[in-house]
Amino acid sequence: MNIADPTFGLTAQSLTVLHALAGWDLDNIIGRLPDEEKRHWETHTYPMYNGRERGICITFGKWISTNCRILHIFFSECRNSDNIVVTWWFADRPFNAPELNTDDETWTKNHAFFPWGRVDQVVQHIIGLMKNQVG
Repeated sequence: MNIADPTFGLTAQSLTVLHALAGWDLDNIIGRLPDEEKRHWETHTYPMYNGRERGICITFGKWISTNCRILHIFFSECRNSDNIVVTWWFADRPFNAPELNTDDETWTKNHAFFPWGRVDQVVQHIIGLMKNQVG
């Protein structure tokens, strides 16, 4: 047994989505904004565990602004299947995952499921969420 796991226990699909997103430049999302405004937008990546789901959370927002809610996007393999699930929510800084509450809209409305292997669709969905955040 190795002393450390550089995959953080993530599945191959989650890691593939992560690496595909790493190939995107933030300028593809905020490119049409004035240069002065571009410098305020940031993205951060965190491993996140939600019960049995182990995935990645990307936070994206205008960190300098007090009135801009930060977009959090979590993706992982879906519990009890090989599908990929993407869940998103808005919150104030810093990174803070919502608690699992079945009455919370985050877990009942703000998610999308993708068939196993459809990493391209997952990436496009996440990029779309980020572009919507910019407006």
